[in-house]
Amino acid sequence: MNEQQWLNEYNPIEFGTDGILWDNDHPILKLVPANHIWTLLDEGGETWISAGAHFVNRLGYYITEKPWTDPDMTIELESENEDEEEDHCDDRQR
Repeated sequence: MNEQQWLNEYNPIEFGTDGILWDNDHPILKLVPANHIWTLLDEGGETWISAGAHFVNRLGYYITEKPWTDPDMTIELESENEDEEEDHCDDRQR
């Protein structure tokens, strides 16, 4: 599954005009079922989205309308330009 398919299928939740990437310490994360949380991760220049709440190498969290069913599911993100880091989904944090 690519990034656009993930966006269409899981429908990350927006809040106001701040985008869809939630801060690591946003209080809503404690209220959302665990299988609706995804983590944006980065390690060694590789960026991906992984099902669940992870702590190491996290950039932020997504909350989706549709729950994930496979805790090992990952969505690899590709850069549009090798010289510039792509805005993945939406890099504005709440």
